[in-house]
Amino acid sequence: PYQAGFLAHQRAIMQAGGIARGETAATAFSIPVYPAFANLLVVPFSLLPFALSAVLYTLASAVAMVGGIWLLGVRDWRCLILSLISWPFLFGAYLGAIGPFLVLGVGTAWRWRQRVFPPALAIASIVAAKIFPWPLGVWLLVTRRYRALAMTVAIGLVLTFGAWAVIGFQGLAQYPQMLSDMTFLQQNRAVSIVGVLLIAGVPSSLATAAAIAVAAGILFAAWRLAGGPDGDRRAFALVILAALTATPIVWEHYMVLLFVPIAVVSPRFSPAWL
Repeated sequence: PYQAGFLAHQRAIMQAGGIARGETAATAFSIPVYPAFANLLVVPFSLLPFALSAVLYTLASAVAMVGGIWLLGVRDWRCLILSLISWPFLFGAYLGAIGPFLVLGVGTAWRWRQRVFPPALAIASIVAAKIFPWPLGVWLLVTRRYRALAMTVAIGLVLTFGAWAVIGFQGLAQYPQMLSDMTFLQQNRAVSIVGVLLIAGVPSSLATAAAIAVAAGILFAAWRLAGGPDGDRRAFALVILAALTATPIVWEHYMVLLFVPIAVVSPRFSPAWL
């Protein structure tokens, strides 16, 4: 409730011109904008000294990044090193973002794509943790993995509402509004299609519609290519691009996911990796 109330207050300030008057928050703050499932996963780190938990989380992020790309079929050490010294990974490691774990989940879904449970669990987990990779569900649909899609939805619901049940559903009702307020405050600072259009002077509603239209076009291309030669690989790469296109907020550390289409198209070192 505090998160939703604070963001709504800041949104009202901006709409009333308060930012131009120099009004700011009374105190520094950090809000957990991830869903409950993601927050519960990192609770064990809070039981450790901060320095130790920071080191362990950073190491886990590096292992997840390399492991995810490895599962995508990449064995070239140059590619693995490039992913670890890239700005999206380093920036995410500095912030403690979960991008590398999304890459690990995506890699798991791809590696065991011919089965039902592994990709369902992987996709459900990353969507429950971060929401915006939901187009991976479209990949299951267009490649006719209907059983995996049904299981993904079921597992996703259990993870999402189960995690919120652990904390007594605190903040669940306010979460959509909190995301809306966060988007309003941050979308013009992001490296997304919405952010670019807003900076260019396009109204927010049109910028959002444009991003959704582009993402829909990418998903349509994934559907058309899914049944053709190497369609599985092409559709998989495209839905990742659609996920980054549709969301109004894209921070630099989200871009670790761009290594996914690069990896599935070019599993050995090539100019694309640079």
